[in-house]
Amino acid sequence: MRLDLDNQGGWLITPAELAHRIGMEVWALQRQAVLGHVDSRLDRGYGRDEGRSRVTVIVGKFGWQGIFQADGRLLSEFRWEPQPSTMAINRRKALHDVRADRHNGEDNVLILRRA
Repeated sequence: MRLDLDNQGGWLITPAELAHRIGMEVWALQRQAVLGHVDSRLDRGYGRDEGRSRVTVIVGKFGWQGIFQADGRLLSEFRWEPQPSTMAINRRKALHDVRADRHNGEDNVLILRRA
């Protein structure tokens, strides 16, 4: 991957390459772009990072960041994606346990009602 800029200093990349980097399907990335949900930023280095550039792309809760050398070569990159909350993990485990109990013939049900 290379950092290529257009005449106005904008970063050029194909949707397929960016979608791959972010971990999304191309159609999903294009849909998010049409909806205006793709945020990108190009920062130029200074001081000891002179000549380097950092590109950050955020799509909803997904993101990707790449550090590029002055000649456009990608030096490093990382991406992030949402992690399920502890509550969501516990909910899935509880549902799994209920289904397992029902499958084992244990139809004990606890009903909670508001006071």
